[in-house]
This record gives sequence, structure tokens and C-alpha cells, in this order.
Amino acid sequence: MARISMLFVLGIVLIPSCFSIENVVETARAANLTEFVSVLKEAIDQGLVDLSTGGPYTIFVPNNAAFAKLTPEDLQLLNNDASEQQNVLQYHVVKGEQFSWNLRDGQILHTANGHSLRIYTTVTGDNVYVNGAKIVSTDLEAMNAVIHVIDTVMDVPIGSIYAVSRGGDYPLSTFADYLDKVHLNRTLDTEGRTKYTVFAPSDEAWTNLNPLVLQHVASSSNYLRELVTYHIHPGTLHLKSLDRNGSISTLDGRHQISVSVDTDVHLNRVAMLEETDIDCDNGVIHIIDHVLIPSSIASIIG
Repeated sequence: MARISMLFVLGIVLIPSCFSIENVVETARAANLTEFVSVLKEAIDQGLVDLSTGGPYTIFVPNNAAFAKLTPEDLQLLNNDASEQQNVLQYHVVKGEQFSWNLRDGQILHTANGHSLRIYTTVTGDNVYVNGAKIVSTDLEAMNAVIHVIDTVMDVPIGSIYAVSRGGDYPLSTFADYLDKVHLNRTLDTEGRTKYTVFAPSDEAWTNLNPLVLQHVASSSNYLRELVTYHIHPGTLHLKSLDRNGSISTLDGRHQISVSVDTDVHLNRVAMLEETDIDCDNGVIHIIDHVLIPSSIASIIG
């Protein structure tokens, strides 16, 4: 019964058993996933990917519209850089078959190149996401794989949370400085089983904070650590898990972040998300436009 209801919700049409099951390239081509086929065939020809043995696999295949959303620079890199091509393709492949009825909210899958993907379902249950990519079609069967079609080419993690914060690609140098001061840099620079979600205020958000407030907080290592840990959640939360009102636990332990949703996602009714779903080797970063103040510190600073 559960399987049938899930199939109904996702609008899946099962392929009769009398149909022949084709290989991955032919199956993808038949589904008009031509951009993916082009990249995959080139990778196979260069010996970068081999799906003919091993398996079975689950492959999250970006549709043509997903490739169209890539910047010209990213598309050129994907087409011309063998290492990038291999890395991106392997990030979309999971060992073992995961049919639509197996996918559940919060499930963690491990990719062929050692990263993690998380499955999300919306409150109504009518949409399923893998990281930030929406699954738009499911259960296309190939000889040794099942294909789910997604609407986004997923970004491969480019380092730890601390490395990304410190790296300069995002306006997070101030946040990285405070991670150093409260000795959380090493915690967020470790690639292991423990994952985190960081709601990192942008450099501008720190600048907009009342300097007297920041000076007061920074004068105490305990206050500063409490402030920084208040922006970190133990576990991974992509944007699609923030589509409902509720609260988020934090490393601070004593305080939670409230989430309210209208046309946008608001944290503590003051902060909005400037950039979301920056995937890292040990979690995910969301850049926010406001520094979150836990109530214990707010009562002290007035």
C-alpha cells in the first residue's frame, strides 16, 4: 500500500516487464536527456567513467534545461576539463538501486566519488529533492541502473566549510575570522561523518551590526563563542528543508533559530537567505544578510 501511494503521488508509470531494459546511454537518449548523453559518452570514450560493470547504480541525470542553467564558463569547464567531467558525473552516481519508493525524507546517499547527497520531501509529499535539485521524473530502468531525472546540475563540494569560508569565493572572511577566534576552524575543517549546516552572515551583515554590540560580544570569548555557535546546526539542511515554519537546533545548545516562510524564508524574522546550498565536504553553507543574536546575549546588550 505504501509503495502504491508513493507511486501515485510521484506520478510514476511502471514499465511493463516485457519491455527490454536498455543501457544507460540509450535509456537517457530515449528520454531526450541529450546534454547528459553528450557528456557521458565523451567521458566513457576517454575511460573516465565505466558503467558497464559493477552496479547496479542509481543515477541522478540532469535534464537539458538543467545544463542550460549553467554559466558559459561552467559549461565550458565541464565539456573541456576531463577531471571536472569525471568529478561531476561521479557526483551524480550512487552505488546500488534506489527506486522512487525507496527514497525517504532525510535519507543520506553516498556518491561514486565519496561525497554525500541528501533526500528531501516537501510537506505535502508531492515533490522530492536531492540536495537542491528537484526530481522531475523517476524510475527509468537501464541494464544495470535506475535513472531519476533532476532539474539542476549539482555542484560538487569544493572543500570543507571552513575552507570555503576562508577561500575568497564568497563574502565570508569576517565569519572565518570569528571561527578562528573561538577555535571552531578546526571543527569545521574536518571531513568526516559529522556534517553541519552553517547560516553564515555575510561580511556586509557584520558591518551593519551595531559596532557597540559587536564590541561588547567580542570582549568576552564566551559571548563570542555563543554567538558563532548559534549560527551552526548539527546536520545538513538544504534550502528545500527550510520550506516550512518551525525551528532549527544549533550548536549553542540553549537556543534555536526560528524559521518563518511567506514568499521568502526568514530566520528569527530578521535574516533572509542571500545565497543558499553551498555544498561542502562536511556540510552546507547558507549566506544570510543579518547576524542572528541569541536571546541570552540580547538580554545582556539590551
